[in-house]
Amino acid sequence: AVRDRKSQVAGHVIIWRDLTATLAKGEQASASAAELAHIKHVLDVSVTPTHVMDLSGAICMANQAFVQLVKDHTQAFKAANSSFRADQVVGRSVGLFYSDPVSAVGMLMTLTERQCSRKVLGGRTYDVTDTPIRDAQGQLVAVVCQLVDCTDAWLAERAFRRPAAEDEVAP
Repeated sequence: AVRDRKSQVAGHVIIWRDLTATLAKGEQASASAAELAHIKHVLDVSVTPTHVMDLSGAICMANQAFVQLVKDHTQAFKAANSSFRADQVVGRSVGLFYSDPVSAVGMLMTLTERQCSRKVLGGRTYDVTDTPIRDAQGQLVAVVCQLVDCTDAWLAERAFRRPAAEDEVAP
């Protein structure tokens, strides 16, 4: 309202702003947030321990199976890395699982295709699948890492194969 000197309403000023683009962005953000929540839910119900690494090398998402795995084997991970805390994995560098963190993160950042390998992490043997995630332009946006603890299976296989040698280690 515009008032005159006697404080009487003399008219109104109306300002129009085109919010179409802003609202569209908000809808896209809402859709992206909903999509991300859906992806997180799908990830959480998976029984395969899985985490997602962002472009800085930080774990930006971890499913319940992965969280449980690190809790169950905290002492083994702590033995390999004294600063390891199971309750602080998300947000930290994935390098905390490796003896050479810089090299490990660097390798993950240069993946061109899915890579499967057997790794000893925190004293346990895992079959690890690292999968690069790319956007529509082909740029790397994240890496999905899935771990299967094969330590017990490896030990059982070794026990049935022949008498255990004291100096044999998991591959």
